Amino acid sequence: MKKNIGIFWTAAIFISFCFTNSSLAQNAVSTEDSGVELIKEKDELDIELKNLNRIEVALGKRLNKLKTEPKAISQEYAALKAGFSEYAQRKTGYDSKCAGQTFHADNPAEMQIEGECRGEKSWLESNYRSLTERKRNNEKRDEDYKKNFAQLKLDSETWQAKMDAWKEKMAAWQAKMAAWKGNKSALITKIAQDTIRAFKNQEISAWVLKNVYLEIRTDPGQQGQLCPWASGSNLIFTEDFLKETKAVRDNLIAFEAGKVFFTIMKDELLKDGRTLEAWFSEYSPKYNSVIEKMKENMQEAMNQKIFDPAGEWPSAFGYIFRTQALQLKGWNQAIREFRTQFDPLIKGNSPR
Repeated sequence: MKKNIGIFWTAAIFISFCFTNSSLAQNAVSTEDSGVELIKEKDELDIELKNLNRIEVALGKRLNKLKTEPKAISQEYAALKAGFSEYAQRKTGYDSKCAGQTFHADNPAEMQIEGECRGEKSWLESNYRSLTERKRNNEKRDEDYKKNFAQLKLDSETWQAKMDAWKEKMAAWQAKMAAWKGNKSALITKIAQDTIRAFKNQEISAWVLKNVYLEIRTDPGQQGQLCPWASGSNLIFTEDFLKETKAVRDNLIAFEAGKVFFTIMKDELLKDGRTLEAWFSEYSPKYNSVIEKMKENMQEAMNQKIFDPAGEWPSAFGYIFRTQALQLKGWNQAIREFRTQFDPLIKGNSPR
């Protein structure tokens, strides 16, 4: 009987241990998944903010256009007032000189006056039509201005309400992120790996995943700066990576991975016997202005200024590498020449 009790308790402890480990594993997966969901939520908030910023710019343009309208309308009303005043004076002169007059064809002096009266009458009729049309148009312009300004005010209030709502959602997200109990280093690694896996050029994606070490640093002195950044064969990440937009993550990882590629592969021999570094030292100056445009394209995509000079070889290589990782269009001649040397290297030539 005692032996049976011992077996019973041993089995119970084993089942409890398995259940506990299973629960811990489920919690770990659940925590990681919740972290990913938080980043996805942040990405959606970033897209929403981007759209709100676009609306704000459009509202600003509408406001700038409307700002000039009151003055223009007022000036036209003043011009119309002067025009009608002149018309009234000349109409009075015409009436006193020409109205009810009889002109005889055999009297040259009367015929001259008659000609002047016909000319004046023609001017009065034409001028009155023009003034009346201008008055009608200006009144419509005034009415349109008031309607457009009222609509702009309404749209601005709607935008402000959406922006206030977005700020509340962002504050809620920040609170959830601060309260999240998961492993941030593991989350950073997963998000970074998922970003690399999503490169449109899968050969580059595979090379980066195989050859580049993702290093997570928690040193407080290194927080607060754009990341990742290249260091030897590593990409350095901090917790600030979790705060960045998807556009920053996609573009910056591709760019910095290109710098790592150059560091690792620069001594690799090309078909013509030169090293990658030797070839690129001639290629880069030749296309420096093109690489500058690639840098501008990256800054525009990220909505973020990049300080890495396009004239420095690792950075220059990184700007081109990014265009290939993300399969961006343009810069055809420079890209064709680049790929003649780059493609053989990325297709399986790996130092590790």
